[in-house]
Amino acid sequence: WTLAAAGVSAVVVEMMLIHPHQMVYFNFLVNRGAPEHLRARYDMDYYGTSFREGLEHLLERSGSSSIRLEPDRTDGVGPDTHYAVINRDILPQADRQRIVMDLEAVGVGDFHISNHRFDLRHGRNEPPFPPIVYARKIYGNTILTVTAVDPFLVDRTTADFYRGMYRSVASEDAVVESNFDLHFDDGTLTLLKEPCRPEDVRQPFRLRVFPVDTGDLVWFLRERGFDEMNFSFALHGVRFEGKCMIRRTLPDYPTWIVEIGQYVPGGPAIWKAAVEPSSNVAATDVYRLMYRRTVSREPVIKADFSVHLDRNRLIWRREPCSPEDTRGSFFLHVVPRDVDDLPEDRRRHGFDNLDFHFHTRGAIFDGKCLAAVSLPDYAIAAFRTGQSVGDGPIWEGEYAWPE
Repeated sequence: WTLAAAGVSAVVVEMMLIHPHQMVYFNFLVNRGAPEHLRARYDMDYYGTSFREGLEHLLERSGSSSIRLEPDRTDGVGPDTHYAVINRDILPQADRQRIVMDLEAVGVGDFHISNHRFDLRHGRNEPPFPPIVYARKIYGNTILTVTAVDPFLVDRTTADFYRGMYRSVASEDAVVESNFDLHFDDGTLTLLKEPCRPEDVRQPFRLRVFPVDTGDLVWFLRERGFDEMNFSFALHGVRFEGKCMIRRTLPDYPTWIVEIGQYVPGGPAIWKAAVEPSSNVAATDVYRLMYRRTVSREPVIKADFSVHLDRNRLIWRREPCSPEDTRGSFFLHVVPRDVDDLPEDRRRHGFDNLDFHFHTRGAIFDGKCLAAVSLPDYAIAAFRTGQSVGDGPIWEGEYAWPE
């Protein structure tokens, strides 16, 4: 009983020490010493209770009667249940009236607040790019930041730092000139736009990273073949003097293609561009780059679609091609050299089933059709693929690796 009481007392004391953030308590069995270790692996401030602390600090440091605040649209559920809204509404009335939030008016805020629940990707910790005016950490892990979208709202030194960074990047030729000028240097992607208006950054951004080896991805992303990081401008961009600058750090594994663009949630892309970092070569998009890589190579299967091996992925190609040619489903059965490499539920079948519909893995462009699927990272003996419409295949083929 003495030991149990001591254990309970230790928990209670520690929760008192981190109050009012005891919901992010982790016991001593978890590695709490490494900075940002917990934040990269677990939900921290799940219910956004730290937002009140951030709002109170912002009210205290700002002498303005109207503070335009932009919270993450991914924090909370909706306009009336957003964590920032809930925490603002429990403040005194005079303070509530000073904080102006419109969850639909993205890109017009002066400050941004986030508990970073959805900006982390599988063990990577990328700090916010805009200047941080307030941060709350528990066990060395960030559970809240308040950042300034405009560096001039912090101080002149901070503003000069970002102004100098913009000039330095802009002095180099852009790899891609699109809605934003795309610059790539030493594992960092920088997007510049001038002139830049709030409506230019209103829609979210999508960053897709295609690794050279899909084995570098977290296991549940390997079949898809790329990592995807959607983000809002306010967390990774600054806007000042009519300019916008976005900066993202890429994963530390070798990267084949990086694709960046803006999209309407639930709708089409507004714009997108791609670059091959190893050669700093621009591409109209990923599929056109894939097409160029395979057009001079002999296919391993010749059928209605030609099938090509490209590193650790398979590419299906057809030209000319129309949507009618992509109907039905595509089957892909991969036979390993060692059946024990298969998922347990597939071992009795002797092959992995990677069937797909064209629209989930491919694109139609310039009268061409192209789809790509990353192969599993185990040793492969053979694969069989084809296209089924109705009761059976309309074409099929197979390929075996030499012994």
